[in-house]
Amino acid sequence: MSCDGEAKQIEIFQEADIIQLFKDASIDFAKTPASCSAICQASDASQFFKAAKKRLAHAVVMADPLQHDGNNRAVRQLKELIGDRFASGKKSLVIKSLLKVVEAVRETLTLKIVRAGYETTGQWPISFVAAMSHCPTVKTMSVHEYNNMKDNVENLANVFRERGVLTEADMDEFNIIDMSEDTRRTPKDERVLHQQRAVLMNSAECTRQYKEYQMRLQGKKTASGRGPRAKG
Repeated sequence: MSCDGEAKQIEIFQEADIIQLFKDASIDFAKTPASCSAICQASDASQFFKAAKKRLAHAVVMADPLQHDGNNRAVRQLKELIGDRFASGKKSLVIKSLLKVVEAVRETLTLKIVRAGYETTGQWPISFVAAMSHCPTVKTMSVHEYNNMKDNVENLANVFRERGVLTEADMDEFNIIDMSEDTRRTPKDERVLHQQRAVLMNSAECTRQYKEYQMRLQGKKTASGRGPRAKG
């Protein structure tokens, strides 16, 4: 499984019970490389969002969900979820809007669209050529640079399987060209997880990096007087 890897997503998937849940189910959970979801995420690369937005404009739901008799499971769950966060009028509008989204997704998220997204990104069936066809920098590569990447896919995959992360040093070891135009001072490997390359989020390396980041963050808060103070 994979996701965009936003900071909030990583935070959830570093909780001990969630890590154990994935371990028990033998599921590997990864985030895509930073700023690459448009070419790596199957849902982004497919026609799903375009079709869902079009369907959303014409979705029809009940006039006033708050007056519904409660037999609709989706309405009942949304009422419980929202609780007393909004006034009656706004609560009805929020529920109607969410019901429209549910309706749009239900009508457009078909097996055909899901399959097309994975085929387009080269994730299934696995295809280096399909994956690279969406990379904007591929046109500036030489034939040698392109073929070197293709020939080392399995080597890099083995590193990722073993450690759960690919570093810039790994790329250098296999002479993978750096096409990045990133001018930020902090090296990519030293940034927070959601700004790095692909990372296996339930790997030991990811957990180690996340804990170190949380410790640094807590240290900064304590130093600034915003963190918890010792009792005494």
